Amino acid sequence: MGTRTYFRSIAQMLGVIILLVLLTVMPSQRGTMLLWPIGSQNGKGVAAIAIAAGAVLVGRSANGALIVQGERARLLQAMLPHAIIPLAASTGFCGSEPAGEA
Repeated sequence: MGTRTYFRSIAQMLGVIILLVLLTVMPSQRGTMLLWPIGSQNGKGVAAIAIAAGAVLVGRSANGALIVQGERARLLQAMLPHAIIPLAASTGFCGSEPAGEA
């Protein structure tokens, strides 16, 4: 019985950690988001797709991902088919540049 309780406690801790990570990277309903391409597209055309989904370009992150302001639901619907994931963005996390310099 002791081993089963131990593994159950480990599983619960892992579940809490995963939930906290998801809550940290999940974008708010509306606001600033980081558009992270994960597919073979490598970010080609991300700006055009984002603008078509009603987003406003803000800049680029240190790793080159696009930073936008927009609505999560519209961006998810437009980005997921292209293997681009909208993530929560903060200035400290993204290290953004002004959009004119991106």
